[in-house]
Amino acid sequence: MREEKKKIRKIWEKSENRGGMFKKIKTMIVWVKDWIKIGWNELRYVGCVDWFWVGVETHTLSAKTYCYNKEIEINPNNYTAYNNRGCAYFDLGDYTKAKENYDKVIELHPGDSMAYYNRGNVYTELQEHKKAIDDFTKAIETYPSYASAYFNRAMAYYKEEKKYEEAIKDLEEAMSIYLAHENSWVVGRCLQLIKEIKLLQRCLGQNCLTTTRIASLEFAS
Repeated sequence: MREEKKKIRKIWEKSENRGGMFKKIKTMIVWVKDWIKIGWNELRYVGCVDWFWVGVETHTLSAKTYCYNKEIEINPNNYTAYNNRGCAYFDLGDYTKAKENYDKVIELHPGDSMAYYNRGNVYTELQEHKKAIDDFTKAIETYPSYASAYFNRAMAYYKEEKKYEEAIKDLEEAMSIYLAHENSWVVGRCLQLIKEIKLLQRCLGQNCLTTTRIASLEFAS
């Protein structure tokens, strides 16, 4: 094992001599993958790894959480690391841990719109739509052009509150932002949702029996 460590250090030093953060990151990923093959306990051997960027670049969720754990041990006030670790836990389906990390981001950096947005998505998965609406609203207050927050708040209004007018208004706002960014696919999606919600409104207003289901009501990622 000692020889393996020496070998890894030589790879790192060679990368440093070449310079360039991208090359260093790629080398670190190879390093982490090699140590994963050896065993997680040995991965604790760290001398010069930027764990945050290894976590950003690696695609394995369990490896991401490990890397962000190490980064937070070293830099406990790195709120972006908490946010990214929360996203990894979210993708793993561990919504409790995801929320704990987003809570920490908000504690360290109260103006972080993404943390409110991400926590709103957690509440959505937990079917706590009222809390989701509050967080999406906070995200919009801190970043008024947050199209995904408008979109997801619209879905929460529809699912929890049956506030169809508010849902349509948010979809229209999201659509205008997406239009500015020339995202035609999402614009089309917003238009279709508005059409379907208005159709549902008309049917409910006429007191007719309906099995209308808006199949395309999905939350933005």
